[in-house]
Amino acid sequence: MPIYIIDDDRDVRQALVMLCRSMDLAARPFAGAADFLDDLQYLEPGAVLVDLRMPDISGLDLLSAMRDRDCFWPTVMITGHGDIAAAVQAMKLGAVDFLQKPFAEEDFEAAINECARRLPDAIQRSLHSKANRRELSKLSPREREVFDGVVAGHTSKEIASRMGVSHRTVESYRLTMMAKLGAQRLHDLLAIATVGVGDLK
Repeated sequence: MPIYIIDDDRDVRQALVMLCRSMDLAARPFAGAADFLDDLQYLEPGAVLVDLRMPDISGLDLLSAMRDRDCFWPTVMITGHGDIAAAVQAMKLGAVDFLQKPFAEEDFEAAINECARRLPDAIQRSLHSKANRRELSKLSPREREVFDGVVAGHTSKEIASRMGVSHRTVESYRLTMMAKLGAQRLHDLLAIATVGVGDLK
């Protein structure tokens, strides 16, 4: 499993690369989140170690950007500035762990082992998310509005009111939308709509 190290501090990057190599792990460093995102589509799935506080794109913003790109690879947030609120937000975004510098080697190893455990499910989640995105791209803007309304729990009458169309028109859009998605019931639509991190346990 490759380890991607993203930290704007050169000394930290080098230290983490050396630590990974001492554990027989392949490590690839990046000086910033933008560089990592530029290469993301070409990278082999692996674990991500990212600094919380970076000048351009923060660790939390990177985690969000990864999710937007259907990437759910296990991520460990590292920081020299302990911040409970940031830790909570990182976990909500799916971070595996939150390590405060300097951290013990055994804590680092435990986090990497957890990443390795989660990676197969993360890869499947990424593939599922990409497939869902492809399915949703089949919908027209109006059909997508109906889809969003349905999965949000709104009735057809509520959706019609929001869209400024008749109830019958919404029902027509709904039938077409479900046919395009190959969905037969609400559960199928919810499965397509679910692009989160809840399955990665």
